[in-house]
Amino acid sequence: MRADLVLYDLTAPQWVPLNDPIQHLVHVEDGSAVDTVLINGRVVVEQGTVTTVDAAALIAEARPMLAAIRARNAALDQVARRVAAVMP
Repeated sequence: MRADLVLYDLTAPQWVPLNDPIQHLVHVEDGSAVDTVLINGRVVVEQGTVTTVDAAALIAEARPMLAAIRARNAALDQVARRVAAVMP
């Protein structure tokens, strides 16, 4: 049967001591203890690593976009810097 499933590393610091799993999951878990994820029966995260995305290729594609993004947001950056200069 196909299923969606998330397996957590319960030895991660945020899970110790494991008093109430539901409370830990809702209030403490930030995703860093995710070990394995299956979606529709397909493993998409294994040992904490996404298996469905070529991260190196994605980074190589995104890096050249930075100059265009900075140019497009230059005016906003100036406003943010002026505001930051007067904030405590």
